[in-house]
Amino acid sequence: MYRGKIFVLFSTVICLAICLDGLDAGIVRAADFPVTLTDATGKHITMKQAPERIVSMIPSNTEILFALGLNASIVGVTDYCDFPKEAKRKPKIGDLMTFSLERIIGAKPDLVLATKENPGEVIRGLIELGITVFVLNPQTVTGVFEATTTVGRLTGRNSEADVLVNDFQYRLKQVSERLDTIPDDKRVSIFIGNPKFPSQWSPGPGTFTSDIIAHAGGRNIAGDITSGTWGVYSLEQIVSKDPNVILATSDGNHMETVAREILSAAAGMAGWRDLSAIKRKRVYVVTGDWIMRPGPRVILGVEQVARMLYPEFFVEE
Repeated sequence: MYRGKIFVLFSTVICLAICLDGLDAGIVRAADFPVTLTDATGKHITMKQAPERIVSMIPSNTEILFALGLNASIVGVTDYCDFPKEAKRKPKIGDLMTFSLERIIGAKPDLVLATKENPGEVIRGLIELGITVFVLNPQTVTGVFEATTTVGRLTGRNSEADVLVNDFQYRLKQVSERLDTIPDDKRVSIFIGNPKFPSQWSPGPGTFTSDIIAHAGGRNIAGDITSGTWGVYSLEQIVSKDPNVILATSDGNHMETVAREILSAAAGMAGWRDLSAIKRKRVYVVTGDWIMRPGPRVILGVEQVARMLYPEFFVEE
C-alpha cells in the first residue's frame, strides 16, 4: 500500500536523526560560523559558534531539532513535547504559555528556539538576561521547510537540513504531480471537525492546517472564518456548504475505528446525517500532530490526507 511506502521513505531519510537514542553524528564545520540570520520578529541573530545547549519552547521546534540529530544538545523542552519518545525524557521548562524562567536559566542554554505564540514577556526577559533567543513562526508547509533550513544553519547542521528539505520537497512535488490534473472545481471539499464534539472549531484560510489541505488537493469549506484563525462553525453553515469529506483528528491510534464511530454517530444526528460526506461514508481520521504541528512530520500529513481524498491516484503500481 502507498501508506506503507510513505513510512518507508520517511524512515529512510530521518530515522538516523530522529530514532536512534542519543546518537549525535553530525559534522559541524567552524567555517559555518559566525552566522547571522533574521528571525520571525525581524531581529538579526548572530551565532558565533554552534550551540551546545538548546532549549525549545514549542513541540514543533523540538521535532526539528531531533530530526537534525541534535538530541544530545537539547537541555529543555515543554510539557507538550512528546515526539520522538526521547523528547519526553528531556527536562521540562513549562507549557506553551507558562514557563519557568528559573528552569530555563538553570539549563544554561546558548540558544533558545521560541515561537510567536510564546508570551512576549518571557522572550523579552530571556533576551534581557543575555540569552540568545531565535523566534520561528512557520505557518505553511513550505514555511516548515524554511524553518528546518534555518535551524540547520543556526546549529551547524547544514548538511542534515539539506537532506531533509530536499526529501520533503521531492515528496511534496510527487503529490502535486499526481493531483495537478484535477480542475479546481472538482477538488474535494472538506470540513475539518468532529460531529461528536459539542462545538465545531475549524481552521480558516491562511492557517497551517488549511495549507496542508490545499497541498493535499482539498478545499476547506470554512473559507469565511477570519484568515489566519480558527473559529466555531455552526451546523447550519456546514449543511449549507455540504462538504464531500469530514476530516477529524486523533492521536494516531485506531484511526479506522474512530472514523467508524464518528460516522455511526453522525448518521443518527439531525443535519449531519443529510451531508454528502455522511451519506457516502467519507469520514476520515488523520493524525492530529501531522496537520496541526508545523514540524518535520508535515509531509506525512500532506501524503496521508491526499491519499484519503484521492485513493485512486495512489494505487500501488
